[in-house]
Amino acid sequence: DWIELHNDGATPVSLAGWSLTDDPAESRKWIFPDVNIPAGGYVVVICDEANVTDPAPTGFLHTNFKLNQSGEHLALRDQNGTAIQVFGSIPPGSPFHSFGRNASGAYVYLDNATPGAPNSGAELSGFVAAPIFSLPGGFYSNGLGITLSTPTPGAAIRYTIDGSEPTETTGLPFAGAISVPASRALRARAFKPGMIPSPVVTQTYLVNEPTPRPTLPAVTLTGDQQRSLYRPFGVMAIDGNLVGAGLNFSASGQPWSGHGDPTEYN
Repeated sequence: DWIELHNDGATPVSLAGWSLTDDPAESRKWIFPDVNIPAGGYVVVICDEANVTDPAPTGFLHTNFKLNQSGEHLALRDQNGTAIQVFGSIPPGSPFHSFGRNASGAYVYLDNATPGAPNSGAELSGFVAAPIFSLPGGFYSNGLGITLSTPTPGAAIRYTIDGSEPTETTGLPFAGAISVPASRALRARAFKPGMIPSPVVTQTYLVNEPTPRPTLPAVTLTGDQQRSLYRPFGVMAIDGNLVGAGLNFSASGQPWSGHGDPTEYN
């Protein structure tokens, strides 16, 4: 997490005694040291609870709080405690996008993070709502027909059945009920131009599993086989300090039915 302050004036601004906070009940939670923002310059503050106010010459300032990815209060106050800028709740964050002012001064999401430099990149208005599955995952005694929807008007949904994450160019476009005749994991994501794609939603359907499996607790693990689980990059490819030395596996994305297996993968 980080916050960027920009001085768009013609003279330097001293931040000594200014403050940042993520708590409306504690208006001066973290105090700036004696640091200046030059005319047209930037100061980047890392929000990771490290509480660094005397960094190395090439280091960064660090607050004593973190930012909540789902959004929270954020305020900047001057040395007198006067509010310079207050967000009642900053919008949800994204690991692949920043949130900042565009050339017109409006706040938007940007697809190119530029800490310490002018904001740039394609502007995005917000997040597409996550897909909704017509049935929750779990044990079922008969084959299913699963439908997908999203509250975001005009959004398109893509899904996969091989454990990989759907992207705008991979996976299958949802165009009608998805047949699930046997145990299978479905992963879906919604997309719309000018918006950030939705989170990936996964549901695992265990269909016509033999007795006594439907009466037992089930743990399901879903992921791209080579990327998440097996060779060359998956967790089971790690042997000691070596990556790629573990089990190699190739399958169609169906759950493994091995004896004593408490998990399902895709």
